Amino acid sequence: MGDGIRLEGLVRTFGRRRILRGLSASFEPGRLHLIVGPNGCGKTTLLRVMTGQLSLESGALHFGSEVVRAHQGLPWSVRRRLGVLGHDSFLYSELSARENLTLYGKLYGLPEERVSQALEKVGLKDAADVPLSKYSQGMEQRTGFARILMQDPDYVVLDEPDAGLDESGRARVEAELRSFVTQGKVVIAVTHHPEAFEGLERQSFAWSRVAW
Repeated sequence: MGDGIRLEGLVRTFGRRRILRGLSASFEPGRLHLIVGPNGCGKTTLLRVMTGQLSLESGALHFGSEVVRAHQGLPWSVRRRLGVLGHDSFLYSELSARENLTLYGKLYGLPEERVSQALEKVGLKDAADVPLSKYSQGMEQRTGFARILMQDPDYVVLDEPDAGLDESGRARVEAELRSFVTQGKVVIAVTHHPEAFEGLERQSFAWSRVAW
């Protein structure tokens, strides 16, 4: 079982609008956490703060014993343990899925064999060498998820992980989410469609919702 994540008094504003208002919460390992709420309530802002895409104005992020305070970026020691799938996939459309994952693996110093393993797990083995520009939204989403599988992080943060996925894609993602929880990872999924996770909720593992 790994370390948890604790949020302490998070504040983030855009102009005169305060999106995060002293938010505090805890996310335990070995549990699937859903952050639910309507569009525009700040779920994605929270995700971007937690993953270092936006800086904090006040408060602190605790990743186990490591603390990130206001106006600090996430250190590499945290980033290498953090797997993220957001609205922006940060993938190169002119490259194939295999090329994208190979590049990512080199940046993180990951074994080369993980590329093929991850592509097979998300069902992209036969389309691995097709440029992402020819992929559907769901296929690109699966490529982003394959990147997380390659990394094998302690913390998994997902923004609408079922976006664009067909029934087969959702089933694969659900299977991997169950595996993450079983392995004792911190798993956080941001969504405004909690009903999409009802199948997972009925499974016999730890579960929590954070209403927004």
